[in-house]
Amino acid sequence: MTSLQDASPNLGRLGRELRQVCAQATQPEEIAAALEATGLNDDLVREQYGLPDVFACAEALYSHLPYTAPAVRSVTVARPMWRLAPRGVLYALPGAALAVASPLLTGAPAAQEALMASVIFGWGWGQGLASIGYRRTGEPLRRFLWQATLLTLPVAAAVGAGTALLAHQPVLAAALVAGVAGTSFAGFASLLILGQLPLAAVAYLPSVAYLLLGQHDPVGGWVAALTAALLPLVALAGQPRPPAGLQLPDPAWHATLAHAISGWTCALFVTGVFSVALHRLGALAILPVIVSVGAMEVLSVQFYGQLRSLAARHGQMLSLAGHALRTLGVALAVYLGVLLALLGAFLLITRPEAWADPRATVTALLPLLVYGCALLLGTVVSNVGQPWLSGMAWLLGSGAALALLPLAPSWAPLLGALLVLICMSYGVVRALLVPTTYH
Repeated sequence: MTSLQDASPNLGRLGRELRQVCAQATQPEEIAAALEATGLNDDLVREQYGLPDVFACAEALYSHLPYTAPAVRSVTVARPMWRLAPRGVLYALPGAALAVASPLLTGAPAAQEALMASVIFGWGWGQGLASIGYRRTGEPLRRFLWQATLLTLPVAAAVGAGTALLAHQPVLAAALVAGVAGTSFAGFASLLILGQLPLAAVAYLPSVAYLLLGQHDPVGGWVAALTAALLPLVALAGQPRPPAGLQLPDPAWHATLAHAISGWTCALFVTGVFSVALHRLGALAILPVIVSVGAMEVLSVQFYGQLRSLAARHGQMLSLAGHALRTLGVALAVYLGVLLALLGAFLLITRPEAWADPRATVTALLPLLVYGCALLLGTVVSNVGQPWLSGMAWLLGSGAALALLPLAPSWAPLLGALLVLICMSYGVVRALLVPTTYH
């Protein structure tokens, strides 16, 4: 990579003068604001640095400067895992609501299919919301999330109705289930973006209690399911106080779309490929993976914090990338341990039909383990600015698994998951060699 000094001596001098600002900037716009504060305008930038305007100059500094001038004055310390644990638990709670709601809808035509369609839709929709929401603060953030959540109702209902039409099932019930469930997921995602973790948690506590107590009373189940569906919307309507802070420009529309597509293709992989893998263990075997998303969130957030700390200690790019890969390897090992523990607990509790055949059990579990690793790496790939790569990886893995299904039905899900894992590994290595990943 060409250094800033090699690209332009004048830019190299400017970079040294603004080294601290650039090293701590999270967006080029922050550097642009600092340049304008020093009196630089578009005319001066064109004359002195040969770039079209202030923003082009800021982009050049943002892309090059921090790692050609590694002396960072302050070190960002990663938050300890125990402080992130509540957030991780929270991410796992929607799995409890699904475990309660799915059996309740068994008798309603197309209802379970609509619920699954709303999960797929909400997966990508929530990622799209997050890509915009985490860049806003204050009243603009609260207004955006409320409007986006309301918009979810007709869109999710249309998705449910479309699913019912394809399955030649009644449309109205499917639209109602998908609309309510999809809007609830959007409300939950909005509360997370607003930082209202306790409010989000309260919605799912009845579902957790229902499962832990082993209740079989349908009335209690409906109360738990409706609480999970409606409470996030009630909490959001109460206009919780949004976080204050720096307001960043919205991402380009294609960046938001890429995040959403990454979520949708990931969800399609789960439902399209794992419906084959899980037939020996039962559909609920996906629950340990859903619950493990909480641990994944904790580990990925901690990994991002560690990236900044590593950048402060290792200025040379290859050395930095090597240390980052080792750190990610540790996070991956911890996550695998958590996922294995959850899967073991699931098998002990449910004792599925395949339990008597260890080989069949291992064959069914391997895709879940590989998928979990691919999901963790995919989170890293998406969050460092490569959501398109993540989406393509899930799509490629789904296509390969479904194509192999007639030839090797037992191994097709594993091979598809392995292909996704290889693509995500490539994306991670590629991202860790780019300086902007460590901002």
